[in-house]
Amino acid sequence: MEKVTKGNSKKRLTEESEKIGSDKEEASSKEPELKKVKTTTSVPVNTKMPEKLEFHKPSGTVKLASWNVSGLKAALKKGYHTYVEAEDADILCLQETKVNEKEFNAIDTKKYKYHWWGFEEKKGYGGVAVFSKIEPISVAFGLSTHPTPEITKGRVITLEFKTLYYVAVYVPNAGEKLVRLKERVTWDEAMERYLRQLDEKKP
Repeated sequence: MEKVTKGNSKKRLTEESEKIGSDKEEASSKEPELKKVKTTTSVPVNTKMPEKLEFHKPSGTVKLASWNVSGLKAALKKGYHTYVEAEDADILCLQETKVNEKEFNAIDTKKYKYHWWGFEEKKGYGGVAVFSKIEPISVAFGLSTHPTPEITKGRVITLEFKTLYYVAVYVPNAGEKLVRLKERVTWDEAMERYLRQLDEKKP
C-alpha cells in the first residue's frame, strides 16, 4: 500500500488537475469553429429583376397584381418593365411609389387605358397607383371613414366594378418602437368601417 503524505498528495492533485485541463483542451479542439455572422437590422433593398420572367394566366380569368415597389423611380432602373410585361395583369396596383407626380414611363397607356395616382403631401413618401385594362364604374380616393380623410388620399384608391370593389392600399406602419401606434389604430378602425360599408353593397 502506498503511503500517503502531504507532499505526494499535493503532487497527485496537481497531476489530476493537469490531466483534466488537457482533456478539456482536447475536447475543445474537436469542436467545430463557429463562423461569425454579420447581422443587420436594415430593411432589404430592391434587387434587379431577372432578365426573363414567365407567368401563366388561365383563359377566361381576370388577373389582379399588387406590388410594393419601395420607390418607383428606383424600380424603373431595376427591371420594373420586365415584371409588368411578364405579369400582364388586368389590374396592377403599386404601393409606396414615393412620387409626387404621374410617372408615365411606368405604364403602357395603350395597354392600360385607365390609370390613377394617389400622392402623399410629404415629398418622396408613400403613394399608390392603379393601372387597369378594364374601365370601372367609379373611382374614389382616400378613406371617407377616417377622422381626417384628406390625409388618406395618397394611400387609398377604390375602384368600383359591376361585381366587386377593388381597394388599392398602402397601409401606414406603426413606426419603430411603435411611436405611431395611435395613428395606426385609428387607421385600422377607419379601414374596417370602410370595407364593411363597401361589403354591404358588393364584395
